[in-house]
Amino acid sequence: MTGVPRRLLPAALVALALLAGCSTSTPLSTQRYYDPGGFFNAQLPSANQIVVMPVQKLNPQMDLLSGVVALPQTPSPSPSAAFGGGALGQAVTQTDMAWYSVAAVKAKGITSVTDLASQLLGQTTNPKLEAQQRVIVNGLPGLLVVANHTDDTGAPDYSDASAFFLYKGVGFWVRELFPYGEWSQRSPDFRSVMQSFQPGVPAGVVAVPLVQPGLSIESKLVWPLG
Repeated sequence: MTGVPRRLLPAALVALALLAGCSTSTPLSTQRYYDPGGFFNAQLPSANQIVVMPVQKLNPQMDLLSGVVALPQTPSPSPSAAFGGGALGQAVTQTDMAWYSVAAVKAKGITSVTDLASQLLGQTTNPKLEAQQRVIVNGLPGLLVVANHTDDTGAPDYSDASAFFLYKGVGFWVRELFPYGEWSQRSPDFRSVMQSFQPGVPAGVVAVPLVQPGLSIESKLVWPLG
């Protein structure tokens, strides 16, 4: 089995205690999102703006079949900039600036969730593995990976938590981006979204994206891997 890229592996054994995280006094308020393409459904923050991602080729070996990003409502840089990392450090008025996303991808040569993690995280900005753990969500085995990212100067940039799943030949990436080093605070909210993930859309459910009043769906945004 192919492992996560060598540059992601720490010198010492990953402390699984990091994955336990800390509890928060206020649970994340969510609503269920049903993918218009029928690939997945999941609970996403009800206060966030929903941006639907179009089908597109990510690289010669990987296609985005469907995806969604849940963005903070306050004015902020474009999603492609924020997923590059730097935008998470910019001053904004909203307290919680975490970004959530769910993507369905088709990749050549993917035979395990570890392969999927290697391909996707290998394209992000200077990733360094913080913690890793096997998970099972609604009977589906997956891999939870927490990574810290630095900019080109080596300075702290942002962190993300990712859950990877494979189902009927399709790879799924559930992800949260948040300020650098805040996994212990972000763990409960990410786990809540991760545990709500389900491949497919139930029969009879009209797959209409969740959009807050006054917000529109952007359909031309390039999927941000950064």
